[in-house]
Amino acid sequence: MSSYEFAAAESGYGPRVPCTFIASPSEQKVKCQMFFLYFRCYLSSTNGIFHLAHLHCRHDGKLGYGELLQWSGDKLCNVVFNIFVPDNLHACPHVLVICCNVHNHAAPAPLTTPPALLAIFNQLLLDMSWLLTDATPRRIVLDSGFMHGLRCALGWDSQSPPMLSDLHLSLANSDHVRCLINVLCNQKYPNGTGFAGTCSHFVVQLIMIDNI
Repeated sequence: MSSYEFAAAESGYGPRVPCTFIASPSEQKVKCQMFFLYFRCYLSSTNGIFHLAHLHCRHDGKLGYGELLQWSGDKLCNVVFNIFVPDNLHACPHVLVICCNVHNHAAPAPLTTPPALLAIFNQLLLDMSWLLTDATPRRIVLDSGFMHGLRCALGWDSQSPPMLSDLHLSLANSDHVRCLINVLCNQKYPNGTGFAGTCSHFVVQLIMIDNI
């Protein structure tokens, strides 16, 4: 088995390839990078997604999930940021940031979604109509309407389905996506989606009809 693993490593893949994944401390990750495996069941015409962590070969030859270690010791990044803020920001509304030295690591994945792309993502959620009430990161990628809208937004012409990360890398974080969904749900349904919220929404609709 090890001979196949070494052969795969020479081609740039497999469990013996050095891991280059890094994450920001604010992500609170403990395992190596997550990847998404898309599958389609032709018997039931259903789609699904598995969330799996990368497997790496340990020193004893056994496979295991990669664990993130704190960047410390001689591996500390020697980049220094000098930030100059004027005493009067009203008179001089500019801040000068100077970066010295060179990073000795790759940039971590972005944690926030740009406003323009966030607007596209929110519109895709709003197009789900009442399905937004119980939307989750897993359910939206299994929704045919949402995925069709994502294809149109990306101009996607491949046979394989697009991922949320194709819109922006920050959307690869399911916790971040769940937070965005909850924020939009709270804005659209400020009284919740339970019985009280339904009654409140019904009253608002009646008022709008009376005004018409």
